[in-house]
This record gives sequence, structure tokens and C-alpha cells, in this order.
Amino acid sequence: MSVLVVGASGKTGGRVVAQLLARGTEVRAMVRRREAAATLEGLGAQSVVADLSYDVSYALGGCEAVIFTAGAELAGDPEAVHYRGAVRLIEAAELQGIDRFILVSSLGTSYAERLPEPLRPYLEAKRKAEAALGASTLAYTIVKPGNLTDDAGTGRLELAATLERVGTIPRDDVAAIITELLLRDLGLRKSFEVVSGDIPLADALATL
Repeated sequence: MSVLVVGASGKTGGRVVAQLLARGTEVRAMVRRREAAATLEGLGAQSVVADLSYDVSYALGGCEAVIFTAGAELAGDPEAVHYRGAVRLIEAAELQGIDRFILVSSLGTSYAERLPEPLRPYLEAKRKAEAALGASTLAYTIVKPGNLTDDAGTGRLELAATLERVGTIPRDDVAAIITELLLRDLGLRKSFEVVSGDIPLADALATL
């Protein structure tokens, strides 16, 4: 399988690339700047330079799945990345016959309007992307993690369509979730929130 990882030079995207490569998956790492590609190529990934503000359809050629982990900087334009950029990829995937699409969104999108700046516009843009993906023809999964940390993964989760609490989760565990969703073909046309918890990852994903 050949997979396009969007936002591959980010903290979460980089972990996704590493875990997929470790499982023998062919990874195309999409980055905005050529200099960001060297580390990913050193891991064994292909690279493609593309900017979500423009046409990115060429980045998908030959791929069988898309994983969207891109994030706008706090000083950036969340609509450009989290919504319009995501929609460009969704539409390109549909046109090219790529069925599988995994979107990393965020816990809190369902009540974004109640949150303060600077979080609100980011979560509102992510919510619009979730809606666009849900209305598409793609075999999507929307993963909405709690606050991301750089702690070592625990492999233990709590997930549900809607959680009754907020929480944190290591990026390692988010990458592990994405890897399992893709390689085991789980969570099709599902959306869920996830934080660290007490349930082993495999058992938690089996409930989807």
C-alpha cells in the first residue's frame, strides 16, 4: 500500500510516517518545504513538496490512501490549512479514485463556538473539514484526540463517538491508532474522540 501523509514533518505526522514505515508500508511524505524532506527521506519515505493553499492533486498520484495530520501555526490561517486545504485533498482523492482517507481533527470541535481565542477559529475550521469529509464518498475515519503530548505512548486509551471528559494523549498513541486503522481497515465512515485511558489500544479499536 502507498500512503500519502500530509503534514509529515510535524510532530504527529512524523510519528505516523515512522510507524507506517516500520510496518512495511510505502509512505509518501508531503511537506511544504524541500528542506523538511531530508529527515523523512532518511527514514525511507518518498517525499513531495506541496502547499495546501494551492492545487495539491499531483501529490496523490499512485497513492491508495491519504492521512491528514497537517496543522496551522497559531499565527497562521486555520481556514487555509484545516478547512480549505483538507477540502482540496478530499476532492482530489475522490477524483483520483482514492477511497481511504483518515483525518486527524481534535476533541472540542463539537463545541468550538464556546471556546476562547485563539482555539475557537482552529476548531471551527476543523469542524468544517469534518463535515466536508463526512459528506464525501470516501471511506473516511475522523480521529479527534485530546490535547497532544510528547510523552511516550502508553498503548491504553478511552474512545467514544463523544467522550464525557477532556484529557490528553501522547502523539505516539495517536500515530499507533492511525496505523492500526489503516492497516486493519478499521473505523470506516466513523468519527471518534480519544484520550489516554485504561483500555488496550487493540481492544479500544475493536469497538469501532
